[in-house]
Amino acid sequence: MGSPPREPERRPDEGQVEVRLTRGFWMGKYEVTQGQWKRVAGEFPGKQPAGEGGKFPVVEVNYAEAEGFCKKLTELGHGSGSLAKDWEFRLPTEAQWSTPAGPGRQPPRRSATSSAAGRRTSKGNRTMG
Repeated sequence: MGSPPREPERRPDEGQVEVRLTRGFWMGKYEVTQGQWKRVAGEFPGKQPAGEGGKFPVVEVNYAEAEGFCKKLTELGHGSGSLAKDWEFRLPTEAQWSTPAGPGRQPPRRSATSSAAGRRTSKGNRTMG
């Protein structure tokens, strides 16, 4: 994790470190769509581009807003019984985000809503998202 010393725009605090994930996790394959956002969270916190619509990805949301979406999605899943009580939807950690790319490969550019990954709490070691 981190970035190689010669990477363009690398900051001094981005030194490479080895990270080992000890628990599995699930990650969404596609970005959250505008239609999914509206069904879960209601109106957008910011303006979406004109002419897009329900099948297009959500843009112009910040980290806190994306976390709020994940929290609401978790509440809906728990309420409907479709999500185990000790599972949650959340944004992936940097290590989780880097894992799908594979060793030595760069993951795709991250957006706040690109993956609502989930995890099981301390009650178990399986994860879902």
